[in-house]
Amino acid sequence: MALFVSTTTMAQSFLPATDDIPLMKGLYSVEETATFDSPSEKMVLISAQTDKTQKQVKDFYRQTLTNLGWTVSGDNQYVRGSDTLTMELTQKDSILSIQFTLVQKN
Repeated sequence: MALFVSTTTMAQSFLPATDDIPLMKGLYSVEETATFDSPSEKMVLISAQTDKTQKQVKDFYRQTLTNLGWTVSGDNQYVRGSDTLTMELTQKDSILSIQFTLVQKN
């Protein structure tokens, strides 16, 4: 008797200009708006929108980022090593805009 196991591999999407900050399902119009690079640090600004609630977005990133080694360091701010990720959330009608700012110290 043969046992057949089917597995589905889902490609993980990440925020633009990052290789390990997951893109929450339901975020759209995601774009890298600016990158500033200097010898001492790199700053990336990323914009996204969603119809999810602020609580859903905050809960997703709190759980996901802490599982990836990030530490909560303030309201919507995370630190891992010398990197800092900040999220600014702005609600307008049913659309939530999120501005991610990633600062990577060299």
